[in-house]
Amino acid sequence: MPYHDTIDRELRLVRTRVWGRVVFDEALEHHVKLRARADFDPTFNQLIDATDLEEASIDSEQAYYIGTRPLFSPNSRRALVVLNAAPFGVAHMVMKHREMADTGEKMLVTRDMQEALKFLGISSESSENS
Repeated sequence: MPYHDTIDRELRLVRTRVWGRVVFDEALEHHVKLRARADFDPTFNQLIDATDLEEASIDSEQAYYIGTRPLFSPNSRRALVVLNAAPFGVAHMVMKHREMADTGEKMLVTRDMQEALKFLGISSESSENS
């Protein structure tokens, strides 16, 4: 699972770019590495750009595990932008598990980057300048 995280302290935003193929173990490893970063703040929001994600090899039990495991604070918002149908379905399943677990995080799965930015309260200009 190729990924890259950038933490924008000014916008209070973790930007994660994911591409290629996602498998369960790599997704969990990414969570552990992100939490271990000295500049990670769980109260920040997250924008996940998965527009180049081709495949998500995560089954329903794994989606449940990811969805019920908190990564950010209950007041955080997380937006995931994914275009391909199969990864979109997996992301939506994770979001539904997160909602049912009542973690407090607000999560949006969308195919539209502008919708994701709006959900996170970020203007297009702020996004382009960062």
